[in-house]
Amino acid sequence: MNLPSPWQHTACFTSVQSVSREVTTMVKLTTSYLSSKSSGVLAKKNKDQTNYDFLRKKTQLMLHDQKIDDIGDFSICRNLTILYLHNNCLTEIKYLDHAINLTHLYLQNNKISKIENLEKLKNLCKLYLGFNEISVVEGLEAQENLEELHLEKQRLAEGEELHFDPRSMDTLAGCLRVLDVSGDGLRTLAGAKRLRALERLRAAGNPLQASEALAATMDAGAWPCLRELDVRGSPASRERRHRRLVVAAAPVSLHMLDGREVAEVQRNFLRGMQSCHRRASETALPTAVDPEPLLHALAPEVGEMALRLPPAVRRAVSRTLLEETAAAASAFGFGAGAGGGGGGGGGASSLALPLPSAPLHPTFPAWRQPQTPLVMEGGGDGVCGLGDGSVGVVGLPGPKGRVRAKVPRPFWRHRAATGPRNPPSRTSSTCPLRLPEL
Repeated sequence: MNLPSPWQHTACFTSVQSVSREVTTMVKLTTSYLSSKSSGVLAKKNKDQTNYDFLRKKTQLMLHDQKIDDIGDFSICRNLTILYLHNNCLTEIKYLDHAINLTHLYLQNNKISKIENLEKLKNLCKLYLGFNEISVVEGLEAQENLEELHLEKQRLAEGEELHFDPRSMDTLAGCLRVLDVSGDGLRTLAGAKRLRALERLRAAGNPLQASEALAATMDAGAWPCLRELDVRGSPASRERRHRRLVVAAAPVSLHMLDGREVAEVQRNFLRGMQSCHRRASETALPTAVDPEPLLHALAPEVGEMALRLPPAVRRAVSRTLLEETAAAASAFGFGAGAGGGGGGGGGASSLALPLPSAPLHPTFPAWRQPQTPLVMEGGGDGVCGLGDGSVGVVGLPGPKGRVRAKVPRPFWRHRAATGPRNPPSRTSSTCPLRLPEL
């Protein structure tokens, strides 16, 4: 049987002593504790001054790191303006009603789970409650002068987030200028949108999911005086469009986003681009449209579609090719819809083009206008390409074949400008030319 050695007994006894010492050294904040030497408050007291007079005139108490776990009656300190109680073991806020002149209260890094008993502190300007266990921002209905509220990194259960009481937010709407809710598990900042006087909002380290939601909150009029916004470390801040969306929706007072300055030129550019995108989305056609009614509605105006095309496309798919081809086909009596098998080129596309009621206004020079019909070897109804830079409409019988009407070929089939305008004629087979679909 292995027995523990003497040094092991000593180590166990020492550890028990240290634990018991930690338990026994917890203190309660009272007048007697403040009068004791252990508090260190009386270190600057004059010799001819009593403890009562000294504590009564005291305006600042530094009681941090004193292992205070409870607050008792220390109403003798009625002139306090600043009270440091951070880095202690407090579980609740109480017995502060006498400190009606208190402006700064430091309670961070304790074990406080609820904001309460602050109704009498009407002059409170800065409240520090970070690193506690607070889950709801409440109990601030009487703080009409509170300017800074620090609630960063609350020790909450996994998956839980900080919530905002609407009554407290309504009270703080016109006075709160700084809000720190970094690392509080927030998925949205809509709970703080009532704070119209807010100038600095620190929400880094929260699981904010969408930059669109944040931009929509600001676009709806939230935080009109915001100067600094920090959401670093959130999924929203890693989005490619995050800065563009937030800067475009934020008020003009915003000059710092995620630690980076927002220049006025950048703001104007992003706002202009966002407005263009918004107008484009409002005027865009629906994505799912039945094409059949649209085609039937546009069929009577196919002849005029070339006039509405851009200049480059209008020159390529020229009005002359569309209108004069149909006019030549009608003049020779074989209609615009003729199409069939032909010698040397096969079938051709039917030219279902409506004839214009107004006189034709050719877009080509006079020297390129349709000339006298010629006779061509071979057959086949349709449109054929010729070697002299023209288009032939073939359909009428002739002595040696079909009659064709020469129509100028569009400009993209010409040779380069440096080459001859009319290349030597050569024999070419009749190849039907299909019109481009509009």
